[in-house]
Amino acid sequence: MLVLATLYFIPSYNQKELLVRSPIIHAARELSSPAEWERWNPALRKDCLENPSACAVNNTAVKNTFSIKAPHCGISVTLRGAMFDITQTGGDGPASYNYTLIPSLHDDSTGLVVTEKRSLLVSLFSSLSVNSVAWRDADSLKKFIETPSDYYGFPLQMSPVIDTLVITTHKRIAAANSIAELKGLYRVINHTIEAGHLTKTYPYIANYRPVGHDSIELTAAIPVDKKIPKGALPTNMSFMEMPPQGRMVVGYFKGKYGDRIKLYKAMDNFISDKLLKKISVPYEEYLNDTVPENDSTIVEIKICAPVI
Repeated sequence: MLVLATLYFIPSYNQKELLVRSPIIHAARELSSPAEWERWNPALRKDCLENPSACAVNNTAVKNTFSIKAPHCGISVTLRGAMFDITQTGGDGPASYNYTLIPSLHDDSTGLVVTEKRSLLVSLFSSLSVNSVAWRDADSLKKFIETPSDYYGFPLQMSPVIDTLVITTHKRIAAANSIAELKGLYRVINHTIEAGHLTKTYPYIANYRPVGHDSIELTAAIPVDKKIPKGALPTNMSFMEMPPQGRMVVGYFKGKYGDRIKLYKAMDNFISDKLLKKISVPYEEYLNDTVPENDSTIVEIKICAPVI
């Protein structure tokens, strides 16, 4: 009995490593920011979403340490370079553990070493369990970072080029008139499609390129099934072919048209994080073929950014 009691008070450290398919800078950002902990940590997310005012962050007097107090749990984090010492109370705690980030040979992944402090007695009978707080939270962090809709705020994915052939026209206009002008361009393209006995294959497409303080180059396009002789096209129209072997970053948005700018920013971050490069201006695809009336119109759109 005395031996068992002694073993209980001797500390032991159990370790496991998890591979996070994201650059180390992302994992470091999530672990070093109280606001990010509230986004990805299951216990904090539940408390802070239900009652944000009840969650308090305290940057303690201890250097590089912060704590988060929520109604049903509390977490304290101390930063030591690429190591994070964590103490949790309440929730599924108490627990004391450490996360260490190790850069991978590949830029797009990170090793997350989970070290849990336990008594030697407990360690003799069990290894680091997938049900432990330390491991479950590490797995939650991995899933959060690897899921674009969580990490970037929108569903994002890599996709092959779909709209391989489009009939297009463009016009330099005052930015304030973009909606009315876009509708007019679609009417002209649709007339050409009908006259040429073409078939529309995918929803309406548009992109906007700023060319001055208050002007834009507006491009409207409609995907079609085939070409017609060049002489049958109006002079201000053309066919554009996209390489079928090309790749695109695709994002989805549903909400007020004016808020789609948030998706553009999220896609820029995704492209940068994945070490990709845009090769042309991104374009919008109106999934219900309804052109927005103004920035308050509720739309469902897909934004496509060709990349290499």
